[in-house]
Amino acid sequence: MPAILQVNYRPSAAQQQTSFAARQASAERINALPGFRWKIWIGSAETGLRGGIYLFDDAASASSWAEQVSKALTEAGGTELTARVFEVNDELSAFTHAPIGEAATA
Repeated sequence: MPAILQVNYRPSAAQQQTSFAARQASAERINALPGFRWKIWIGSAETGLRGGIYLFDDAASASSWAEQVSKALTEAGGTELTARVFEVNDELSAFTHAPIGEAATA
């Protein structure tokens, strides 16, 4: 069953200065994660929070990445970190046009 991972954190000053090229390299590493389908990069200028919404094939893959990314973000100075894994309700999500089917993995 697909799983969503939602990660939010407050970046350190150094994390705020991360270049686009460095973020792109991070995106390439994320693309190679076991069970990974997609990520939406999120941020709020108003609150200063950043994060991502990820779709994985299953909760085990999502949880594994949650542990890894939580450690990396915290070690780099990020604070107020939350990482939560949710099961996806395929039937209702399809009804509301969520991109979770096979076509969404392309």
